[in-house]
Amino acid sequence: EDLNVFVVDWGRGAKDIYTKSVQNARVVGRELGMFVQFLMKETIALYNMMHFIGHSLGAHISGFAGETTPGIGRITGLDPAGPEFRNTDPACRLDPTDALFVDNIHTDGETLATLGFGTLQAVCIYTVLF
Repeated sequence: EDLNVFVVDWGRGAKDIYTKSVQNARVVGRELGMFVQFLMKETIALYNMMHFIGHSLGAHISGFAGETTPGIGRITGLDPAGPEFRNTDPACRLDPTDALFVDNIHTDGETLATLGFGTLQAVCIYTVLF
């Protein structure tokens, strides 16, 4: 296929304590959204042809980017992070309105109390559990 792949290295923003990384995830997501808007203005890129894939905090970064840039085609969340996101307002996490199609693959739904870091909370319309 004729396509472009961009990888976001936000390692410096994720290396701090977890709660600070959660805050940084929002900033990174919004910056990613602004980058996508720039691509749209400067190229023939179409929002509905874009697919964001993110793991853990990256799933929520994808959601923040999609919230910043309405009309993104698809977001795939891989084990969306649970701590600081579980049972929060949809504007503060990945949710079904962040793209035209949002799917998630959950393999770690345990809470911190049981040494897990994921969530089984429905953050999309279509969920796959393993």
